Amino acid sequence: MSVLRKPKYTWNILREAARRFDRDYGPFLASGLAFDLMLCILPFLLILISISGYLLESSEQTHRDILAFLERALPITLTELQSSLQQFIKDRKIIGAVGLISLLLAASRVFGGIRAVLEITFRRKLKFNLITGKLFDIGMVVLAGLLLFLSLGISYVITDLQNWLAEWLAAHSYDFRKLNSFIAMALAFTASSAMFFLMYRLPLEQQIPTRIILTLAVLVALFWEIAKWLFGFYLANLGKFDVIYGSFGVLVVLVLWIYYTAIIFVAGAEIGSAWQDLRGAPAANGKEAVIARPPTLREEPGEVNKKA
Repeated sequence: MSVLRKPKYTWNILREAARRFDRDYGPFLASGLAFDLMLCILPFLLILISISGYLLESSEQTHRDILAFLERALPITLTELQSSLQQFIKDRKIIGAVGLISLLLAASRVFGGIRAVLEITFRRKLKFNLITGKLFDIGMVVLAGLLLFLSLGISYVITDLQNWLAEWLAAHSYDFRKLNSFIAMALAFTASSAMFFLMYRLPLEQQIPTRIILTLAVLVALFWEIAKWLFGFYLANLGKFDVIYGSFGVLVVLVLWIYYTAIIFVAGAEIGSAWQDLRGAPAANGKEAVIARPPTLREEPGEVNKKA
């Protein structure tokens, strides 16, 4: 059954997801996940810089890309970034394996938070113990780094293709600006969908059908891109964080956006959980299906049976 073709079915999923979001203390889960993410941003960036230190000496373009990425992510000046990056390149051997392992352990915490959120929202005990869970989290950090480097490589190819296409369209009297904007939006949406698919799929393994995870990732990516546009519009036209917070305005904006991202991720997990459970609870005698669920912190075991 296609969710998009069944408005009532879709409404039931969204309504149940809203109930679960409130019942599972969704804002609290998002706060914890956002805190983990904020703590892990700097270690993760340090890992990327230390690994790419060997590449930066021989690749000026990679050097500029890393600087641009850090300038967008951190509220410090380009001069400070340049100085710090050059120091990391100089001292990359001093960092060594011990330092890299320490950074991996610190940066992996955010994926531990993701696993905890998925366990709570999907009501499933993931197949990880203390050791395998930490190894999984570290593997996710490595995968994220590889995907970032892959995206940098793909960006080179796309830039060359865009330049070639712009020249071809200009020669045929076509305006490339609108097409270029559409390509940028499509690539951003595709990257967001892939990111959320991996974040939902890998921890849950095969406990949830891939069709649900894929559809969920696309929907969450859509919500995230819309939220990103609205947030940017608000900052450009209404938000005056620099007036209120001064030099800390960028940091406040970064914290708020991380929290909104965590809210969207948790809400998406609740939608996927409600959809999965509703699939396994067919309606009887034409009545609305009742979704069986375990008690939560707000309920006693007997209350669930009474409501059911």
